[in-house]
Amino acid sequence: MNPDIPSDLPTQVKIPSAGVTQPLAVSEVAASPNEPAKVRAVLKYRNNDGRESILAVAKNIHHDFGEFNSSVAVSLSAADLEIIRKNPNVDWFEGDGRVIYCSIR
Repeated sequence: MNPDIPSDLPTQVKIPSAGVTQPLAVSEVAASPNEPAKVRAVLKYRNNDGRESILAVAKNIHHDFGEFNSSVAVSLSAADLEIIRKNPNVDWFEGDGRVIYCSIR
């Protein structure tokens, strides 16, 4: 639990038609009940139309993988995620989590 974030703020968002609950990253906690919760996700697109559709609704772009694997890591509202995941130019999405690199000796 992060002491800098009040405990009464939402920490998860339900994506109804997907039937899953996505955890929210600490930086993505909604500021108030009137502000829609944002989720972090990696979305893979099929073509430039899919990429442009994702970028049009993204609140923040965390990483654009470009031609490496045709995907972008973004923050967007749960409602926008519902809409964009139905776009035929978007292949799939997954929650964007923290990646920790380490080495074992």
